[in-house]
Amino acid sequence: MPENLTDQEFLKIVHEKLGGADSERYRLYRSLKRRRIVRVVLNMVFLGAIAAGGYYFFEKHDFDYGSMDEETRKIFMLSLVPLSVFILSIQNVMRYFVEGPKRKYHKICKHVILPQLAKILGNFDYRYKDRIDLWQLKKSKIIPRFKEVRCSDVFRGSYKNVGIEFAELHLYNEIERDKRRDIQITRFKGLYVLLDIGHINFNGHTILNNDKDAIFGIIKLGTGGLKKAGMVDPEFEKIFDVYTDDQVEARYLLDPVMIEKITRLYNQSHGTGLRAALYESKMLVLISTEEDHFEAEDLEIPIFDGESFLRIKHDIENITSIIDKLHLYDTNKAYVEEVEQARENIDQDENEKEKPVQSEEPGGEEISEHNYSF
Repeated sequence: MPENLTDQEFLKIVHEKLGGADSERYRLYRSLKRRRIVRVVLNMVFLGAIAAGGYYFFEKHDFDYGSMDEETRKIFMLSLVPLSVFILSIQNVMRYFVEGPKRKYHKICKHVILPQLAKILGNFDYRYKDRIDLWQLKKSKIIPRFKEVRCSDVFRGSYKNVGIEFAELHLYNEIERDKRRDIQITRFKGLYVLLDIGHINFNGHTILNNDKDAIFGIIKLGTGGLKKAGMVDPEFEKIFDVYTDDQVEARYLLDPVMIEKITRLYNQSHGTGLRAALYESKMLVLISTEEDHFEAEDLEIPIFDGESFLRIKHDIENITSIIDKLHLYDTNKAYVEEVEQARENIDQDENEKEKPVQSEEPGGEEISEHNYSF
């Protein structure tokens, strides 16, 4: 994506590139309105026909429900079941007919609009349905146990030689309810972001978490060699839990600037929980959210007026800003800085020790810090 591209400039490019798709959207919108009018008219005719038929039947046969015996009433009530099924079937057919333009616009969005939008945003490749290798990513230690994966709206590309992959991800597990039926439990639903950073190989394994409902097990993290990290900022520790097997690298990587960038991605995605892992040469971020981020706007809304495309743009901007920050990191430098800081602390302590302490009483002799008098 071109750098420093404003939202207005981006929407202008979208209007130029996708003007034909927007014309098709407007045509489908007009078709939708006409079909809604047709449904109202058909419903009135249909219900009028049923009412007239019922009136004719009851008048001709001198119908009196109160005079029926119990057996005849049961037969009459059962005879209404096919009529109810027929009415519901007609309504479903009408609904399918009316929603036709929406279904067609959904296909246009997935197969025309989003692929072109991916090119505008930085020569990304977009796939409506695709697979991601989650089994390899289980090494991140933030992927919960799952039996079924549903992955959609997969964007793949690169920025500054860093591979980028993000998508909507839904992980399920099955719990046996009885012998006849299993029920599915959602283990994760939201945004998945993977950065493959070839030029950086992290020395340790660090996990960031503020998803209090995350089911990946704090105890398991501890037994896997990861321990809770002591971060510098106590306010940060109130929001996020950090686990690592390299305390020095964790404090170096998760500095305030990096946390701000990850938090911005989380907030703009309307997340309800966040988990991130930095390991090997990868950074994996999982943002729990109930929203569908890559769905088409309503037919009433022009393509270049919708918020969904701007949200995708902002997501990619946040991802690339994280990559920009990672490019500044030299993981070996973290240990040099830690040693230098430790030496400065030692020198400071030694200087404090060597300073003579003045006696508080006038005329008193100077005493060393180590010469305490009780």
